Amino acid sequence: LRFSTVFQNPDSALEKLNHRYNIINDTIMNSFASSLATNTKLKELLIDCSNSITNEGWAAFSRLLCNPSSIMQTYHSNHTLQSFCEYDDLRLLLQINSENDDSRAARLKIIKTHFSTGFTAHPFASMEIKILPHAISWMGKDSGAGEVGGHLFEFLRSMSFLFDVNANLEEKEVTTSVDSKKRKRGVKS
Repeated sequence: LRFSTVFQNPDSALEKLNHRYNIINDTIMNSFASSLATNTKLKELLIDCSNSITNEGWAAFSRLLCNPSSIMQTYHSNHTLQSFCEYDDLRLLLQINSENDDSRAARLKIIKTHFSTGFTAHPFASMEIKILPHAISWMGKDSGAGEVGGHLFEFLRSMSFLFDVNANLEEKEVTTSVDSKKRKRGVKS
């Protein structure tokens, strides 16, 4: 597929591609999704949704727009593509991309994907202590809009050791509301 090469080229200025009236299947969808992973230019990829696309092909594009495997994978998802086709499972993700800049789109997808039931310490358990304040600040930027709100307070409460100046951060027990188990946390100072 020649389009894959164009999508992956950092010098490509292609912002819109009308691929309607072409046969699209799962193999092509997977190829498009794979090659668009690092693309920061293409905003519209128009295809005919009635093609031979199964759940496998749609799942590839869903992962492209919002990879749920980790916070960093969600952060590195595609936040540029704004128009694709009228497939319900992708509509919200495309809307987030079209209404926000890349940074805010990434933040909203992370909140939606990893904190939909509220903030907990669990996703941050493996994060270096030096990065945590930046992550917390970044996540809390939307708290005025009610998207984070009281959940941020609960998260901070579960991570109270961050604010204890006398705390020994070398071996700290962290309780997460996800697994409710105490476990030793080795933190680099």
